[in-house]
Amino acid sequence: MRGATWYLDNDFGGGAELSFVFGVPGMSPMLGDFDGDGVDTPGYHR
Repeated sequence: MRGATWYLDNDFGGGAELSFVFGVPGMSPMLGDFDGDGVDTPGYHR
């Protein structure tokens, strides 16, 4: 099963700066510091 395509934009200017396939369709995207390194990274919730 192919994952869902996500689009990230960090400047509110419109358009995506980064897109990638991650997880599977139907999952909810989320951002967080999941490994305690002080950097938010993309994740998903089923």
